[in-house]
Amino acid sequence: MKKTRILYIVPNMQAGGLETFIMNVIRNIDLNVFEIHFLYHYSKEYFFDDEIKRLGCFIHRCNFRENNNIFEYIKFLNTFFYNNKFDIVHSHILSTSFFTLRYARKNNCPL
Repeated sequence: MKKTRILYIVPNMQAGGLETFIMNVIRNIDLNVFEIHFLYHYSKEYFFDDEIKRLGCFIHRCNFRENNNIFEYIKFLNTFFYNNKFDIVHSHILSTSFFTLRYARKNNCPL
């Protein structure tokens, strides 16, 4: 059976409220049915990274928030969504959701 691929777009997975909520969902979701991916906006390692990997989830990184180059970010998003198809894209970043969701939609990912 094909797994449903879900992408969470987050700044990072530090030990904050949103991040803890997402981890509680992932700890209790059937990972035989769902394949979970994260897209971080920072290139560093964060609090939940080891657990995410241990659960079999995937982490993708871009350094948009470190270099703040919107043109590189748009190019990254277009290439990322062209090469990676997801069944569900869920953005948790209000300031950049326009770009992430636009390029996900452009590359036929449901939002």
